[in-house]
Amino acid sequence: MMKSYAHYIFIVVMLLFSSCSGVNQAVKGFWSIDRIEYKRVDLLYDIGGNIIIFDRNNCTLPTYIDNLKIKSKRNGTWEITQDGEQYYLTITTGNEIFAGKHKICFKKDYDKKLIKMFITSENLFIECRKGLFNFDKDNKCIDEYLCR
Repeated sequence: MMKSYAHYIFIVVMLLFSSCSGVNQAVKGFWSIDRIEYKRVDLLYDIGGNIIIFDRNNCTLPTYIDNLKIKSKRNGTWEITQDGEQYYLTITTGNEIFAGKHKICFKKDYDKKLIKMFITSENLFIECRKGLFNFDKDNKCIDEYLCR
């Protein structure tokens, strides 16, 4: 009898962890920035590189370059939270452009076989695409996180 309860508890715990980690798995990896606006100003050509890397709870961010001087920090930490059906990405960094709590959602580009992530907040808009991603095999992993 006790073994049966332990089995059910294990299943419930695994379901809770899998539902929490699913969006984390979708975010993990490297993302190529296709479009970035900060305070409604296009920054695509003002950042040092167009790659964001999310690994475990650390992230590597592009730096902002002004007059050939780096004006922002490159590293930070990230966390996903959920409020109702909306997911949020909170980035903690000294990089003012990326720091803060941002809404995230995903879209599938069937023509180009890409997964796109949109990161938005009051001051920031990023459209990026996931690198090294097997679209045909793994595109279903983001179905419950698609933009609505």
